[in-house]
Amino acid sequence: MLKNISFYQQNKERLKKIYRGKYIVIKEQKVLGAFSTWQEACANGLKLLKNDNFLVKYCQ
Repeated sequence: MLKNISFYQQNKERLKKIYRGKYIVIKEQKVLGAFSTWQEACANGLKLLKNDNFLVKYCQ
């Protein structure tokens, strides 16, 4: 999980330009998807990754 948080922090400005106003799902230092709502991001993260850890961040 810390790697995903570090990935977001290190790439925050670039990610904000691409995904502004979206919730992104991050796993293994990769963006797996961008969604309009937190619920949608979580549901899709669970669908893709089952019980594995992932990070949902809002890009603003």
